[in-house]
Amino acid sequence: MSEIKLLMPENNGIISFATEIQKAYHTAPERLIPHKPDPEPRKTDDTIPAKTVFKFEADGICELQISETEDFKEFFSFSGHNSVEVSNLLHGQQYFWRVKCGESFSEVRKFSVAMDLPRWMNIPNVTNVRDIGGYQLADGRKIRQNMIFRGGQFEGWTNQSHGSAITEEGKKVFLDELKIQTELDLRGEGKGQTFPVRNYQKIPVQAYATWQENGIFAPEQMENVRKIFAIFADRNNYPVYFHCQGGGDRTGTIAFLLESLLGLDMGNMINDYEMSNLSVSGERIRYSDEWTKFMEKLATFAPGKSVSEQTAAFLNKCGINNQTLSIIKEILLY
Repeated sequence: MSEIKLLMPENNGIISFATEIQKAYHTAPERLIPHKPDPEPRKTDDTIPAKTVFKFEADGICELQISETEDFKEFFSFSGHNSVEVSNLLHGQQYFWRVKCGESFSEVRKFSVAMDLPRWMNIPNVTNVRDIGGYQLADGRKIRQNMIFRGGQFEGWTNQSHGSAITEEGKKVFLDELKIQTELDLRGEGKGQTFPVRNYQKIPVQAYATWQENGIFAPEQMENVRKIFAIFADRNNYPVYFHCQGGGDRTGTIAFLLESLLGLDMGNMINDYEMSNLSVSGERIRYSDEWTKFMEKLATFAPGKSVSEQTAAFLNKCGINNQTLSIIKEILLY
C-alpha cells in the first residue's frame, strides 16, 4: 500500500463550524436598533453549522480517527475515500487526527476548534439545535459542553417545507454521538416520544409572562418549572435535550432561566435568545412586548440585585431550594 498523505486541515490549524451567515448575524448592528418583530419566517434554516472537510491521499476506503489525546485510546471514527466531512466537535478543544488504511497508519496531526458561540449542532432535519455550554462566566468558570442542548422538535418544522422528521442519521447523532439520556418535551401539543431515549419527560410550559396571561408565573406553570429544574439537578439525566416546537419561545424561556441561574451575563443570554431568528420561525427580539414584559415581571415578582439573583428568587418561589440550585451549578459548571 502506498503512503497515506494528510492534506487538510494543516497541522496546528484552527477550524470553525460557524457559517458566514451565523457570524454575520452574531454582530449584525440592526439587532441593536429598536423595531417591531418580523413575523415572517426565514425561507432557509440557517441554524445548521458548517462541516469541516478532512482531506487525505490513500488507496481505497480508509478510516479517519479523531481523538482528544495523542495516544488515541478513545477516538471518533469516520470512513471515506480521500475526504471526510466532520461536524459537532467541541468548540475550543484541541484534537489529534490520523488516517488508517488496512493495517497502515498515517502520521498524526493536531488541530483546534475555534470557540465560536453559540455552538450550533448539525442534526439532520432538526432545527435550532445548540449547546448551552462553552460560555465563560464573570467568575472565571465555564458552562460544560455536551451536557445540555436546546432545540426544535423531532417531527420537523411545519412551514416553509421544513416538515420532514428527524432522519436515521439524526437519531444516531443524538443516541450514539451526543449520548442523550433525557428528552424534555416542553410542548402541550405533539405526539409525545418520537424515538427511544432512555428518559422521556413531557412537561408543558408557557413562555414569558404573557402566554395565557401569566406565562410561567402562573401557579401551575411554576410547579412545572420546579419539575424541570428537578430534572436538571439529577446527574443521571445528562446529557439532556429540551425542546418545544421551534426551540424559540418556550425553550428560550427555560434556557434563559437556566443560563441566568448559572451566572451568564445578560448580553450572551439575549444573544442566545435572538439566535433562534436563524431558524425557520418568526423573529424574536429584545424589544418585543413578550421579552420586555418578561424582564419586568421577573424583577417585580422576584426582586434581586441582579438578573441572576432575581432568577434564583423566582426558582425559590417555584419550590426549588438553594441546595438544589447549587447541585445544578456543580453539574454544569467547572
